[in-house]
Amino acid sequence: MTVWGFFQPGILIFGALMWIDIVFRNAVISLLIIELFCSFSFCFAQNVLKKRIEVAIIMDCDRERLQLMKSSIIEETEKLLKNEYDIHFNVVAYAGCTRDSIQVLLNKYLSDPTIDLVVGIGQITSQFMAQHGPYSKPVFATEVFLSDYAKIPITAQRTSGMKNLSYIVSLISPRRSLEVFYKAYPFKHLAIIIDRSTLESFPFIQRYAEQIFTDYRTSFEFIPADSLADPVINQLGENYDAVWITAIDGFREKEKKKLYKGIIAKKLPSFSIEGEKAVREGALLGLAPENLYLRYSRRTAINIQTVLKGELPENLGVDLSTSEKLLVNAATASQIDFSLPWSFLLESEIIDEEKVKFDREVDLYQVISEGLQENLEIQIAKKRVDRSEKFINFFSSFFYPQVFLLSPHLLIGTNNQPLRTNPQRIGFLLLVVEQVVYNEAILAAHRIVKHLSEASRQTLTGEQLDYILIVTEAYIDVLMAKTIASVQKENFELTQENLELAKGRISIGYSSKADLYRWEGELAKAKSYLLTARQGLESAKYELNRLLNRPPTETFFTKEVDLFDPKLFDPSSIQLGKRFTSNPERLGKFGDFLLLEAMARQPRLKRLHEQILAVERFRKFVIRTYFLPSVFLLGSLNYNIYRRGGLVSSQGEFILSPVAVPQAKLIWFVGATAEIPIFTGGRRNATVQASEISLSILNQRKQQAELQIDADIRTNLINTLSALTNIQYTKEAKEAAVNNLELVQDSYAQGQVSIVQLIDAQQEAITAMERYANATNRYYKEIFRLERSAGFYTLLMTKEERVGFNQRLIQFFADDSK
Repeated sequence: MTVWGFFQPGILIFGALMWIDIVFRNAVISLLIIELFCSFSFCFAQNVLKKRIEVAIIMDCDRERLQLMKSSIIEETEKLLKNEYDIHFNVVAYAGCTRDSIQVLLNKYLSDPTIDLVVGIGQITSQFMAQHGPYSKPVFATEVFLSDYAKIPITAQRTSGMKNLSYIVSLISPRRSLEVFYKAYPFKHLAIIIDRSTLESFPFIQRYAEQIFTDYRTSFEFIPADSLADPVINQLGENYDAVWITAIDGFREKEKKKLYKGIIAKKLPSFSIEGEKAVREGALLGLAPENLYLRYSRRTAINIQTVLKGELPENLGVDLSTSEKLLVNAATASQIDFSLPWSFLLESEIIDEEKVKFDREVDLYQVISEGLQENLEIQIAKKRVDRSEKFINFFSSFFYPQVFLLSPHLLIGTNNQPLRTNPQRIGFLLLVVEQVVYNEAILAAHRIVKHLSEASRQTLTGEQLDYILIVTEAYIDVLMAKTIASVQKENFELTQENLELAKGRISIGYSSKADLYRWEGELAKAKSYLLTARQGLESAKYELNRLLNRPPTETFFTKEVDLFDPKLFDPSSIQLGKRFTSNPERLGKFGDFLLLEAMARQPRLKRLHEQILAVERFRKFVIRTYFLPSVFLLGSLNYNIYRRGGLVSSQGEFILSPVAVPQAKLIWFVGATAEIPIFTGGRRNATVQASEISLSILNQRKQQAELQIDADIRTNLINTLSALTNIQYTKEAKEAAVNNLELVQDSYAQGQVSIVQLIDAQQEAITAMERYANATNRYYKEIFRLERSAGFYTLLMTKEERVGFNQRLIQFFADDSK
């Protein structure tokens, strides 16, 4: 059918439409229908006139990675050329990963008149194609490696210069990969896992490896790999201290993951030249980006389009632009106990950090609960309370009978009978019982110790409340330090991106090298900021471990604080707080309510109150000693054990100089005694006056504490409201700063703004991002500071206590409105 044949139906339709127009006299509808008809006819004719392009694909082997790359190339090419050419990929051939088969297939398709283009996929095919030009029709090699060593045609303009040959240099540089790996871990004996077919197809790989290893004091061995992980893992003996994995196309994804697990089990650091995909599968380190093969595919599609439009394949560039990024699998590093140098951590992207096996995982409530039990300062305070209670028991003991047993043994002599002649010997048992009837000193001491014990208990409560605030702020400091480190990492990456923009501006004449040097300086500063941020994070973790009485280097994962966590906060109280602080008048009244609560709860006030009572009791004791005696009951039982020697009277009694004691075996007595001081030299007056001064000091301290609590409550209340409001403001500021940065960045790339404007926009964006990221955490801090100033924490309150607090708050505002 001719082209005219295709247009005939359209002409008939046009005639019919003209008749409709005459009947209905509607020119607008007619014009619209004609326009639609013309568009349909144009598209229909355009589809018929597309040139058909047949593409033959030669692949190394039928392997998973290569199949993915083939699909990507077909998809990208069809997407790019669908409106210009009728392109087909009907011919796909596998070379069995041998050079001879590649040669046969290549000759076949080059001589086939139905084939317009030939595309090679895989390292072996691409390398062979790049080495065996020129060609009679366009040939595209998608992945040429070792271009700096193998005999690959290259011109000064970085084109192939070989007739009908276009190739892409692999983004994977073995030399650069080895350099990075060695700096990260100076291995001594390296195992290189390499695809067996690649090793056999290119014997020069051995010589190339020997050449690049000359700069390192190390040895290496190739371990050929086919398609299974176990045989490779079994060859990784104890003589190897690191593993380098090349592109192992024969392995499917399952076997690759198995291989990496085996390497991890042997505690060996690993580096894969396949980049992010391999690092996510379990390799420790990698350099290439995850979308490596997508970039090959898109570049191949663009090269095909360029050649079809008339450009010669040999004039196409062979390089892909890329920025280097080191990737680290944090989970793998943790499992093999591997720690990267600081310089690498600064410039690397951490993958699977959330999968790192921390010593433990904690949240804020758990940290507070644990700290109240384990913190050394809290333990010391508890022991002080225990000690004060023992003093109460000590003074309570004086209210019970005091019983003493004595056993004196005496030698007694007189002037008439010295000890050296015939001294008298006496031995007896003495049982003494003493009972306090009334003693003001003991009563006062007992009461004073009770007050001081309660004061000590309130001190403990205050220290516990202080500790909760301290450990909460330390926990939130860890969260904030993590945020700052994350933002500074983003700043570092953004500076790298802007450095690449500067290079692009220089290449097209928009900027001088001054921009390049400035961005290199900014990059160095970004590294420094990132290092400082990460050191700050480590310091924050050390401090939290110290507060929990944990080893400083113990690792832990901190969960984010949740405002709706019922263990930490009471949502009802928060809503009531927002409701009763909606204007300055209500804010003041809410402060009054919190002050009333604080007067009844604050441990500082309770401690001062107990100290005042103790001093008052001491003052009463001193005054009472003027007129109240101390009264005791006494009893004694004396049992004579023996009496020998000495003089005997005419009545047969022993004469004890200077008193004669009868020879009765058992002697007892009971009695009472009363004691009252008459004169003490003015000591009591001085003591009373000193105690009155102490009372005055304590009352003033209590008044001062009440004023301070009032000020703290109102200050922290305002700060809490400000922090809550600031969350929304920082969010808006962040969004505006980021949008501005994007605009300035685009303008800078187009040469419309200076580097100073872009640096200012970036700094403003980073600052805004950091403020917004930590605004919520600052709000949490202010909530805990407010509760501490009021003398209570919601997390320590029972459900009934929370309900009671809310009811008192509602009632307070209801009474005030009457």
